[in-house]
Amino acid sequence: MAETIKDFGKLNCFVANAGMIEHRPDDRGVQEADVRQPFIVDGVFYCAKYAGAIFKSQGFGNLIITSSISAHIVNVPVDQPVYNSTKAAVIHLGKSLAREWREFARVNIVSPGFFDTRMGASPTVVNEAYRMTPLGRMGHVKEIKGLYLYLASDASTYMTGSDILIDGGYVLP
Repeated sequence: MAETIKDFGKLNCFVANAGMIEHRPDDRGVQEADVRQPFIVDGVFYCAKYAGAIFKSQGFGNLIITSSISAHIVNVPVDQPVYNSTKAAVIHLGKSLAREWREFARVNIVSPGFFDTRMGASPTVVNEAYRMTPLGRMGHVKEIKGLYLYLASDASTYMTGSDILIDGGYVLP
């Protein structure tokens, strides 16, 4: 981040975007638990810590945290309680930081549904997602980038502490 400040003079916005699928906790060893579970929560926490210090020193800033609809639901047909709980944790972290940083920064959360990304899913999972999503398909990256642009822009200066779901209606049923 120091290089960004050196090159651009300020940090307007930081997007904390980390993900790693972890299925059932009983399927992993202790060493895997030590590496995988903290990846998402600690990754977002440390990004927020260092971006927040810059935001505070310059008197403004904007943190956008990527969570997931998995923080709001119990996934089917895939069991992934570790992933779901870490994504729920970063939502609460974001809401708490929105309150704590109210004098100098905004913090919002984006909770995407099933998007065509490199995290991938088996054909069974994809078909089930299509069936359960009212729009009947995965989202495309082009459909989510506008939300990030909006949150990063001055058009959203009255938004903080919001968790925005963009999921094709998946959480409706």
